[in-house]
Amino acid sequence: MTPPAVRNSSARRLLPRLAAALAAAFAAALAAAPAALPAQTVRWDPAGGSLAQGQTSQIRLVFENCKPNGNPPVPDVPGLAMQYLGTNTSASISINNNVRTSTETVSLTYAVRPGNPAPVTIPAFTVETDKGHLTVPPAQFQVGQATVGERRTLESVASSHLSAPAEVWAGGVFPLTYTINASHNLLHSLGGGPQWTPDPLVTEPWRDPPQVGDGILNGENRRVVRFSSRALARQPGALALNPVTQLINLNTGQTSFGFFSRPNLEQYEIKSDAPAINVKPLPAPAPASFAGAVGQFVLDSKIVPQAVKVGEPITWTLTLTGTGNWPDIPNFAPRDVSKAFHAITSQPKRTIKEGTLFEGELTQDIVLVPTEAGTYRLGPIDWTYFDPAAGDYKTNHIPLITLDVAATAAPNASARAAGGGAAGNAGAGAGG
Repeated sequence: MTPPAVRNSSARRLLPRLAAALAAAFAAALAAAPAALPAQTVRWDPAGGSLAQGQTSQIRLVFENCKPNGNPPVPDVPGLAMQYLGTNTSASISINNNVRTSTETVSLTYAVRPGNPAPVTIPAFTVETDKGHLTVPPAQFQVGQATVGERRTLESVASSHLSAPAEVWAGGVFPLTYTINASHNLLHSLGGGPQWTPDPLVTEPWRDPPQVGDGILNGENRRVVRFSSRALARQPGALALNPVTQLINLNTGQTSFGFFSRPNLEQYEIKSDAPAINVKPLPAPAPASFAGAVGQFVLDSKIVPQAVKVGEPITWTLTLTGTGNWPDIPNFAPRDVSKAFHAITSQPKRTIKEGTLFEGELTQDIVLVPTEAGTYRLGPIDWTYFDPAAGDYKTNHIPLITLDVAATAAPNASARAAGGGAAGNAGAGAGG
């Protein structure tokens, strides 16, 4: 009887020979099998099924035995957000009924996310490949309710709200607040900033960073994220704001790797409500000195110096500061001054506070050089604006200012004598 050690040693020597023989036999069969002509196709994978509203999924555009020339012109589908993620290539060989088939695959992966519950269809379209033009068949998907994990609806995990005053004045600046309320345990992070089309409002950017706090809803600890901004509506009438959408990353579980683990993150889209605003027209008639400013403003006038002689310059500065519809506020109107002054008007200087649209300052100087002695009046100036808080027009009044211009001093006797002698010498020289 052969000892076990001898049998095991013999088996170990035979295994490499057996593996080599099998590989050679497969290679021979592969070489002997006739090759099937590969067919070129382009298709969606999957080509149908179900998607969840607001939940990000992945589908692939698969090129078999061909390659795309450039970026495929994937159609825009209303209600379906699509984002290209990347490209993978692979190759495989199979033998069926002694026929060898090789397949080369190029897969383009897209993240897709339905924005409403209506079914979506990616229509058929044509792509250009290295094997010519091929048609991609349509893909159809039903859209259902998004779930988080196995039991909870997305609405119970996270929601958002856009708030604005129900009634505002045309041109008046008003606050906007966008609030996200999500499960403290499940919210991992935000997938970027709020996405919003504010038209026809004029808006400032959302303030960054947002305010973050905690709350409780239905006995559950919640994370509350609040973005704030300001806006104005130029035209009166009823206005329905567009909803704000926000991507959020939720922790749906853990994946363990020995002693380590990482969260399983899934991305969802939540959509706010769409509040309505009534934009009231400004009262009519408006004062003649009203030029369209709406807000709260202060106008300051400064004249330096106020006692001068003929030929000495005077600087008259107007400065407007305040909060309001600065994108629509015109420059100062021309100021009336006596023809006895040479007037040099500088370009107005408009400064808007960084990060805002509605807080600013407007400054303009006029340099006046008197040519005649006398008493002159500058002003008055009335600058009217509409105050939304008061619901009425208000006027910044710059009162009339009296300015005395003295004559230049007459030259003394010695100066006149020196001047006369010089003139006589000059005249004599000219006559000679």
